[in-house]
Amino acid sequence: MAGEIITDAGLNQLAKLFSGRDTAYFAYIALGTGTNGPSPSDTELESEVIRKPATVTIDGGKVTFKITIEPGELVDVNITEVGLFNAESGGVLYYRKVREQGLYFNEDVGADVFVEITFSRGE
Repeated sequence: MAGEIITDAGLNQLAKLFSGRDTAYFAYIALGTGTNGPSPSDTELESEVIRKPATVTIDGGKVTFKITIEPGELVDVNITEVGLFNAESGGVLYYRKVREQGLYFNEDVGADVFVEITFSRGE
């Protein structure tokens, strides 16, 4: 089931960051092959295959996280889920997205993967 969610654990970690009670900020994007729809109680990807440190840019209230998958880095893999974490392994899952249609990687395919979060006032 496709969809995207900010997790309960992610919101709790965000509160800790705002209050200065933690410094483990979100800076890792993970990719996986899971297909179960996202849930607020998620703490990990269903089937993680790779996690990389992201470059982070900020433009006003928009934060963009980006990783690059080089050709050959993932071979014969259909990526269907994306997550944003605060650690190289384990850690807190802030955001999880499951795609209806996967992104297929083989030895010739690479890609930039982005997660964008926008902070704005609700109207």
